[in-house]
Amino acid sequence: MPSRRPTWLQRHWFVLGSLTVGLIGSGCFIAWQGQTVGAQAEATLHQVSASTGLTLDGRLTHLPAAKLAPVHRGNPDNDQPQLQLKATRQALERELIRRPTLDGHRTLGRCYLAEGKPLAAFAHLQMAVQQFPRDAALHSDLGLALLEVARTSPAAAEEALDALDMALRLEPNLLEARYNRARALEMLGRWDEARLAWQDYIRRDPDSTWGTAARERLAFLDRYDRTTSQP
Repeated sequence: MPSRRPTWLQRHWFVLGSLTVGLIGSGCFIAWQGQTVGAQAEATLHQVSASTGLTLDGRLTHLPAAKLAPVHRGNPDNDQPQLQLKATRQALERELIRRPTLDGHRTLGRCYLAEGKPLAAFAHLQMAVQQFPRDAALHSDLGLALLEVARTSPAAAEEALDALDMALRLEPNLLEARYNRARALEMLGRWDEARLAWQDYIRRDPDSTWGTAARERLAFLDRYDRTTSQP
């Protein structure tokens, strides 16, 4: 019987391990604790998301009134929000070295993702999801990190879809996971499924900024389909 193809995670485990070593400390397992720095980091994510928007082609969970931003890096107009995110993330890293918590790793992963550093984000989110496997929001954010990784490593898109499917098994009405799943299907070239996923998202969230973005994605797929079907 042929051996199963190694997953993206299996091929890159040594890279991910190097990103998290030093934050585990002595190897004792991490306890759940409240963390003021973590709350400040989440507040920064909310502020940047609602004002300038995050340069992500998907949705981080629990960011109300999020605003879409252009999906590209190095925009001089976004230097200040990125500096703000970086300073917040660095403060959280220092706190985690002193007092590591799984909730801190969740937030640190979200900050890395907002900064456009998906490999580092994945490492921290994966650590948290291993201890909270029934947390749908964690699976959704992990799937988004993998979608960002898939920009340069396309094989990660399959595992992104797996993470997002798990999120929806745990919480079928999680809109962030539904949005990200439609993006994953697009990245995998599964156009008919992507179209159905966008239609489903629009039915569930018709009036938000994200509903508008979903309609734009659906219109793009319809135009693409008409273009490719012409002789």
